[in-house]
Amino acid sequence: MKLLRAVLFGTFSILLLGSILSLVLPSHGHCEVVFLIREPPALVLHQTMTPKLVAQWNPFSRSSQDVPFRFGGPASGPRAFYTWSDPLGSRGTFQVTGVYPNREVNFSIRIRNREESGSFELRPAAGGQQTLVKWIIDYQAGILPWDRFYALAFGTIMGPAMNSGAAALKKQCGDSGPD
Repeated sequence: MKLLRAVLFGTFSILLLGSILSLVLPSHGHCEVVFLIREPPALVLHQTMTPKLVAQWNPFSRSSQDVPFRFGGPASGPRAFYTWSDPLGSRGTFQVTGVYPNREVNFSIRIRNREESGSFELRPAAGGQQTLVKWIIDYQAGILPWDRFYALAFGTIMGPAMNSGAAALKKQCGDSGPD
């Protein structure tokens, strides 16, 4: 009986300590990638606000080539979206939430049960013939410990996928120059 009580007390203490320590962890995750596309902002804007085109290069929905997509809303711009689900368990939704012509595209993305928001900030470069893109994704963690740990590691988790997506977007836009 004393052993059972000691095990229960130890387990409860570890869970309580872990929960308290998780409150010190960040409540917000942030990741951004900045890259240059050797094409004008109007072309890059079209590629980032049209779900049928985003689905072709978005690293979060391209986990396999046989992913079925379902498109909805207008063809592009605010409220345009697509969803995906594949046999490997990857599922989610990408929705354009706002467009500021030749400047910015805002979006929300749900991957499994995690809701994230982000934007593509577009800045003209080289006299408007190239586009400097800042791709940002933010995650608001709740109070649950595993959400806080996810927020802590958010940049490490999302960074490689976003770099892969940046290279795919460049290729999709027709930029075949060196990185």
